[in-house]
Amino acid sequence: MRHVSLLSCLVVLQLLAVTLALHSQAPPAPSVDRVGYPEGYEKAFTYLYTVDRPDSGQIRVIYGNDKAAAVKPGEPFEYGSILLFESWRSKRDAANNILLDENGRFIKDGLTTIFVQRKEKGYGVEYQQNRNGEWEYVAYRPDKTYSTTPQNSGSCAVCHLQASFSDYAFRVSNFKRSSGAVPKGVMQQFSFLPRVIRVIPGATVSWQNDDEEAHHIRALDGTWESTTMPHGGGFDLTFKHAGVYSYQCTIHTAMRGTVVVELPVLSILNATAPARGAEFRAGDAWSLQVTNAAPLQPVFLRIVKDGLDLGVSGPYGTTDSSGRLTLSGTFGVGDAASWQEQVVIGSSSADERSAGTISFSVK
Repeated sequence: MRHVSLLSCLVVLQLLAVTLALHSQAPPAPSVDRVGYPEGYEKAFTYLYTVDRPDSGQIRVIYGNDKAAAVKPGEPFEYGSILLFESWRSKRDAANNILLDENGRFIKDGLTTIFVQRKEKGYGVEYQQNRNGEWEYVAYRPDKTYSTTPQNSGSCAVCHLQASFSDYAFRVSNFKRSSGAVPKGVMQQFSFLPRVIRVIPGATVSWQNDDEEAHHIRALDGTWESTTMPHGGGFDLTFKHAGVYSYQCTIHTAMRGTVVVELPVLSILNATAPARGAEFRAGDAWSLQVTNAAPLQPVFLRIVKDGLDLGVSGPYGTTDSSGRLTLSGTFGVGDAASWQEQVVIGSSSADERSAGTISFSVK
């Protein structure tokens, strides 16, 4: 019995080894490059869309040749269609936080890769079970050498299987319809999500329609409005002045939302002796509160101690979905000083910060 059991174990181990080897192999792919680097695409192709990717910090700039650019959402691409996207790094600060320009967009900091997909009759056969209709893929570096060879492009086909509903191309509904900024507001199931958007003066708000129905945004006071946005469409608006801006969809009038434009607020509370206000003593418990900030963003503090600016440090936490964060602790003898603090939201170099500083002392 012992011999039979050992033999069975060996058989199982052999089968497991074969299974692991099969799964570790690269997906099937073409052996030659039939896609080709699209020379002069910057001028010859149509610019379609720029996507800011907050997950990776990438900026993807999408182009299409005439045939690809003419496609309508829901329709297949013609033979001869070529799509590509440039992948750029985005600028970051010393703490590796993504920096934004004056419009809230990522800032290009080096082109890394040019991904190309091409559709021709009979293409894609060598992807076998992962075939994407008649598309093939290759990725190039800026110097036109291979970043992903044809032989390794099976992973591209596996990824694009997710887009079978749009002829294996991503974001077709966004082409020439949306800015590609990370949206602060999304339209879904006849609702604006979130209902309340909080930004600082000068910020640009991007909405994107992720609904199957078309929507049209208009301010309740009639001072601004979007165009009619089909699925994938978007609308960007910069809010220069503080205030409360309410809006609705003119097609579905029960859809309403609000943009609140204000600076974040920083306050401190003496939890041990509230009557002493900003005069703390060693041993006093304190509560530092951030309100009116952008939701789900890291919180930094600019700290001045006895007149010496210590700069911006953090992050100390992340705001909740209402743009709030509470920090607490107890002052010790070593904290005795005169303090000034200012909250900074998003990154250590961000413009979203409280107006002025709060002042308190510890004795």
